[in-house]
Amino acid sequence: MTEQSDGAIRAEMEYPRNEDSKAKRIIVGLSDVRAADDILIEYDFERDGYVIKQASKFSWSADDPVCDMDWQEVAFVQAWAREEG
Repeated sequence: MTEQSDGAIRAEMEYPRNEDSKAKRIIVGLSDVRAADDILIEYDFERDGYVIKQASKFSWSADDPVCDMDWQEVAFVQAWAREEG
């Protein structure tokens, strides 16, 4: 992940299908006085596009061994689908 001069952060998933890939998904969060849920971004190779997921659970009982955030798809962005104009 690198910070760019235009105030953006560039994050790349390098060959996420490989077993030894370090990153298979990206979680984006916001730290500000405005609260916002994190989003999770991953690539769906079968549909050829980015899947954006959002969690629905943020707290669990102290003895919960899983702490499942229940990430669910909220958007899909098709690769190469945007046309100039």
